[in-house]
Amino acid sequence: MCAIARIEEVPIQLPNGNTTTLHQVRHVPVLKRSLISIDMLADDGYRTSPSESSWMINQGNMKIENGYEYG
Repeated sequence: MCAIARIEEVPIQLPNGNTTTLHQVRHVPVLKRSLISIDMLADDGYRTSPSESSWMINQGNMKIENGYEYG
């Protein structure tokens, strides 16, 4: 089990220049990659649309991000 060092709100810069805030972000120093919980995004009002090659995140009518999974 990995220890959580802190829980905080994290503002992120969007590609369009706006910012949004992710809530209850857990900082786990031993993890080498960032993870995003789809359930926690949904609790904050975000919609996610995964496909084979990308993953879109929307909030209301605003597109937040269109990203790719790297493995």
